[in-house]
Amino acid sequence: MGKPLGLGSVKIKVDRVKTREFVLCNDTVEYRETEKEYSIEEIERQIDKTKKNIAQFLKITKLDNGIENISYPRVAKNDDKGYTWFVENRKGGKIKQSLPHILDDDITLKG
Repeated sequence: MGKPLGLGSVKIKVDRVKTREFVLCNDTVEYRETEKEYSIEEIERQIDKTKKNIAQFLKITKLDNGIENISYPRVAKNDDKGYTWFVENRKGGKIKQSLPHILDDDITLKG
C-alpha cells in the first residue's frame, strides 16, 4: 500500500547502522548489538539492484525521472476528485482497466 498523493512527503535518513543478534551459547540466549561503520558508497555497492523490491523502491524515490505531473487517474479534464476514476473503473463489478506496474517503462494509462 502506498501513501496517498498530496498528503505530505517522506524523507529517509540513515543516522547509524546496527546489527542485532540473538545467539544460543551454553544453553543461554545472548543478545548482541553492534554498531557498524558505514559509508553511502559501501551501502550502494552491497545493494542488489536486480531484486524486484529494491528496483521498485529506487524507481519511486528517483526524483529526476522526467515525470512532471504525477496524479491520480482522472475521468474528466478538470476532475480533482482522486476517487472518481477508481469508482468508475469498478462499475458493474468488473475492473475495466488496471494501473500500470511500477517497473513498467510507460506508466501512463491508456484507455
